[in-house]
Amino acid sequence: MHDVVIKMFNNLIGSFENEDTEKARKVFKQDRDINKLFKMSLTHFHNAMKEENAMHEEILLLYAICARMERTGDLLTNLAEEIVFYLEAEVLKHKKLKTKIKPKKD
Repeated sequence: MHDVVIKMFNNLIGSFENEDTEKARKVFKQDRDINKLFKMSLTHFHNAMKEENAMHEEILLLYAICARMERTGDLLTNLAEEIVFYLEAEVLKHKKLKTKIKPKKD
């Protein structure tokens, strides 16, 4: 999960610096990957807690870390959405009109 979050962050920085919406859009897929990994970790943590000699405190700490990484993925996805909106809206907003509208004469 850590590696995917770092890649997401790097894609965001690169997309903003280079005005590249494709890199920002990669973050959406990476967030889905983070969500899958988080769900898998929940199953793993649940099974680990059932063991007789389980280290419950350590398992809960690992769960907290994973939950925060999943939330970080969500926040990075929000930033990616903002970057895409910023870059694509800027292109539309600053296009010059080819023809000027003339006022009607009565």
